[in-house]
Amino acid sequence: MVVALDDTKRSAIATELGDLKAIQELLIANEQKVLPAVSNDQEISKRLNDFLKDDQENLTVIEQVISKFGGGSAQPRDTIRQYVEQVYNRWK
Repeated sequence: MVVALDDTKRSAIATELGDLKAIQELLIANEQKVLPAVSNDQEISKRLNDFLKDDQENLTVIEQVISKFGGGSAQPRDTIRQYVEQVYNRWK
């Protein structure tokens, strides 16, 4: 059974998906940045690589859901966008 969503609900879901994608991308970027610092410890490096692999798979799922949902309308909220930007700026 197909359920029709009104525009308000569709917009809210798209925003949540946008938030999820932005945070997932941040996690992946953070893990990639930390990975070289732990390369001398095999156990930690393996665990971090496992996290990275899982998070990349999660991002793929999120992107598939966004694509099936309607694509470009999934944008993160301004507060999430600002948070992600602040984290990236601290890395510089």
